[in-house]
Amino acid sequence: MKMFSAVTASSYELEPIDDKVIHVGPFITLQKSEETSSRRKNIIAYMGNGTLTPKRLIKVLTSAFNGTSFQVYIATKGAKPFKRDNINVDRRFNFDELMPEAVAFINHGGQNSVMTGLVNGVPQIIYPGNIFERQYNATSVERLNAGTSLEVNEFTPQRIRQIVQEFETNPIYRNNAKEAGEKLLSLGGVSKVIDILEDNFG
Repeated sequence: MKMFSAVTASSYELEPIDDKVIHVGPFITLQKSEETSSRRKNIIAYMGNGTLTPKRLIKVLTSAFNGTSFQVYIATKGAKPFKRDNINVDRRFNFDELMPEAVAFINHGGQNSVMTGLVNGVPQIIYPGNIFERQYNATSVERLNAGTSLEVNEFTPQRIRQIVQEFETNPIYRNNAKEAGEKLLSLGGVSKVIDILEDNFG
């Protein structure tokens, strides 16, 4: 019997743990969609129960990108849905459709959000706040140079515009995100867990 202590729904690149831990990738079903445009034009924001309030999220992103060529999608349950020029606010969006053309994904560092961004090769701007899991995820993404982790006081129109411009002009962020996402998808997820259990316990 092959001895192991745990499986983790991640990759070694994101969680470099060696001691009898098997990395199997995400348990949730994630699909990588193909890009339909040569230029990525979407900016997606989802904070869940994050450290940025819906009001601040909408205000800052509107100030940063209103009237630009970007389409901004803000998913939040804390504000009334609306569409104003290129600013789109709703309770939820179909990320499978939006992610392939996203230049940046602004999120709170939750596991599912981070995985979704990586699988679609989207650089991330993460505001994890004081929650350890989110801080760990944000640090991992930053270490891979697939995005950046910021403090709440850095959520300003100027800073966000600066980072998005860097993501647009420097392909290293997208390439690193894509590489990390491909690694996650290659690990097998739930199917890999089943194989491990069958191999070890029959």
